[in-house]
Amino acid sequence: MACSLSKCSLLVKIGLMFMVNRIHVCAVKTIVLKPVVSDGTDVAFIMVPGAYVSGEQYADLGVALQNASPHKLWIGLTTDYTGNLVNPIELGVAVVDAKQKLIEAGMPGSAKVFLAGHSLGGVFLKRFVHTHVASTAGMVLYGAYFSKGELASFPVPTLTLSGDLDGLTRITRIASQFKELMSYVAHNNTDGIWRFPTVILSGINHSQYFTGNIPSKVIKYDITPELDGPTAREMIAEATIAFMIKTLGLPKLRLQHATSHLAKYYTENEGRMEPIFDLFDLEKTDGSSGFSKIAQRVISGLPKENWNKLQVFNEVHSGVQFISDKPTLKIVGNQAVIATYSDVVYPENNMDSSTVNESATNVTIKMKTSEAIQEQLNGNLRFNTSVSCQDINKFVVCPGLTKVLCDELYNQLCGG
Repeated sequence: MACSLSKCSLLVKIGLMFMVNRIHVCAVKTIVLKPVVSDGTDVAFIMVPGAYVSGEQYADLGVALQNASPHKLWIGLTTDYTGNLVNPIELGVAVVDAKQKLIEAGMPGSAKVFLAGHSLGGVFLKRFVHTHVASTAGMVLYGAYFSKGELASFPVPTLTLSGDLDGLTRITRIASQFKELMSYVAHNNTDGIWRFPTVILSGINHSQYFTGNIPSKVIKYDITPELDGPTAREMIAEATIAFMIKTLGLPKLRLQHATSHLAKYYTENEGRMEPIFDLFDLEKTDGSSGFSKIAQRVISGLPKENWNKLQVFNEVHSGVQFISDKPTLKIVGNQAVIATYSDVVYPENNMDSSTVNESATNVTIKMKTSEAIQEQLNGNLRFNTSVSCQDINKFVVCPGLTKVLCDELYNQLCGG
């Protein structure tokens, strides 16, 4: 599926597939699910599948959407992509075909159209929507996400929805997007809560949007869900329909409920993401590493109650500049003022794959030793000069826990 595969290798594969085999783009088709109600506003929902998943595998999700919707909801499930692999070459043809098939089935041509993509389908769908803004009422990304920096300027209202147990679209990657949303909202764009809702559903993984065979990549990376498939799809449908109601402004009787629902998702995410944001900020924020400041205090050997004797500063540098950096220490009054330097290294992720860690792979710190601080700092202070780098990690992993509990937790997380 999209977020665990190398998008570059997939694009190469797709290109070769069409060039070598000279395949004519005409195989795609649409499975139509007619509305289950006879009244309400006519609305289209066209689904683009993930990699190696057929459109019909999303039929149960389509039914869940129709059951939750107050609209006369026409659903088109695009399917039969070449090699069962969604691709940008056929996607446009598939969307056009879906609209035509829905109209042939009885949908008015004036119906508003929502486009949804799961995983890799969502990745390619974003590109399509950019050139089809006028004909798209809204977009839904299931187990997919905006590229970094893309959210604020995206031209179409978009719901980003993922589960907290999604092993391919990981919650840490969605946290990065939610941080962008919070910034967008904070800059006098309160409508962002409803224009670009970023929703995390508890207990749901990457494969519960569809039924049937699960691709090997999903099996490899996904996390065991806490909820069964039907329950998961009901929750997915509830969030999706709230977004559609709010975007359309119809029906008016359900508008306030939908608005409140989306606001609740936003508030829940603020609390859910806070510890993740704290860890992001600990690595590096505004050119400084909070982790490095803590490390200097721990490595000083002073007990925590005497950390007020230390004033620690940090700057994050890299390359030649970091190599030439040297930590400094000077005494000001009864405090040791220490300047430290860090090189924070993140994994290469040019394709923005969620299975590549958002966290740093390495934080190298230049700081002062306990002996150097003890030599400069006057007063009857007790120092522990045998503090190790492992002690720093333990302090960050489990602040406030007893040594026994911390050692046990650290061993479980880090293997001793």
